[in-house]
Amino acid sequence: VKGIVINSLYDGATPYVNAKRMRGGLSDSVLVTWQGVGHCVTTADYDPEGVKACLAQVDEYWKSGNGDPANPKIVLPIDGFTCRNSREISKAEADARKEHTRRKLASGRDEL
Repeated sequence: VKGIVINSLYDGATPYVNAKRMRGGLSDSVLVTWQGVGHCVTTADYDPEGVKACLAQVDEYWKSGNGDPANPKIVLPIDGFTCRNSREISKAEADARKEHTRRKLASGRDEL
């Protein structure tokens, strides 16, 4: 089944490293990364333009195959595609990045 794994870089509920692992276990999938904060891309109300551009990647997937995973014409985004913020990083996002880095350093691991 062709599919999309989509994850925020700074998701407190589902760390980005887990999305990368999931993508690795699904051979016909691609990873789309939202360069943002929060568990769901659609809840990133601090950047509606960026969210719209990111979700356009997912919409193209659904439209290309009419939601039918057996359709060979399905158009997946480029594996590793990163949806970038359309605005300057907000204080909330900057704080989340600092907290993520703090946890990573405290854990002593390269990935978190």
